[in-house]
Amino acid sequence: MKVEYAARLDRIPRYIFAELDVLKQEQKRKGTDIISLAIGDPDIHTPRFILDALAKEAADPKNHNYPSYAGEGFYREEVGAWMQRRFGAEVNPENEALATIGSKEAIANMGRAFVDSGDTVLCPDPGYPVYANGTTILSDANAVKMPLLEQNNFLPDFEAIKKEDAKKASLMFLNTRTTLLALFATGNSWRRRSGSAGSTE
Repeated sequence: MKVEYAARLDRIPRYIFAELDVLKQEQKRKGTDIISLAIGDPDIHTPRFILDALAKEAADPKNHNYPSYAGEGFYREEVGAWMQRRFGAEVNPENEALATIGSKEAIANMGRAFVDSGDTVLCPDPGYPVYANGTTILSDANAVKMPLLEQNNFLPDFEAIKKEDAKKASLMFLNTRTTLLALFATGNSWRRRSGSAGSTE
């Protein structure tokens, strides 16, 4: 029996990190000593105290039920406290913090909440593949790439975004270069680049 898949799946390219894994395995078979700068997968063991704490909590019957759908209250409170300590940002634990199974899953599902079919999603290029492939394509939307070029200090040039794309955009992802050398964007650099953003609702 032939299985028919949704047409949107044909729009999703092969995952870049899967491609890199194939290339890495080919080189390993040739005996090449590889230092991988791909996905940043940990190559050291998880500390023993973390494993012990995990085993202890897994054995406690109080943890054998389904968890809260939004995440336990104490966890969301700590999320708010951490955001305040780390970024000086106020996050309401009741309605602005949510537990997910990971950032990729959360980003991919974000489209269901903010993106309609035919919308535009503005994505940095290069950027995390799930921005364009997960959030955008799985929402039947269209990705518009924002090149991160050296002449712009690897930050998006908002002035270069076409007005028609900006008007149709329901979501914009932002990131800066982190590999090999991290780049930090200041608040002022974002404000200078976002001066035109206020003209588009």
